[in-house]
Amino acid sequence: MTALGFIVTRIERDGRPPSIVQQVAGWTGVGFFGLALGFATYRVFSARPALVLTADGFFDYASAVSAGFVAWSNVEKISILNVGGQPMISIDLHDPSQIAAARNPVKRLLRRANRRFAGDVFLAQILLPRPVDQIARTMRTVMHVAV
Repeated sequence: MTALGFIVTRIERDGRPPSIVQQVAGWTGVGFFGLALGFATYRVFSARPALVLTADGFFDYASAVSAGFVAWSNVEKISILNVGGQPMISIDLHDPSQIAAARNPVKRLLRRANRRFAGDVFLAQILLPRPVDQIARTMRTVMHVAV
């Protein structure tokens, strides 16, 4: 997608140079998908697990807008949903402002955009080592034992 964004900035129509709209769309795509590619590359080579469950809560390191530490006492509901055909774990929180991501203005903006799907924390299947139903079941079990 990054390459496609770049190509869009170079396409000429009837011998005319690319329009301003093409330029803006293309460079926006290059920036957005370039950042996504950079993060995906980092995750592939990172030794840090995407999700760590503890007796006190869980650490979400799965995405660029990861929540960081979330206490079990702050978790209201854990559910599974499909977004664009991709299964995800959706976690509703009692107080979303308690998570570390809420203090970072960029993450806060991106998380607000994700909020339209429902839930405060999302864990996408593509970033997790096991099926989301197994992980959600394990999270519920650990949460009920801890709380």
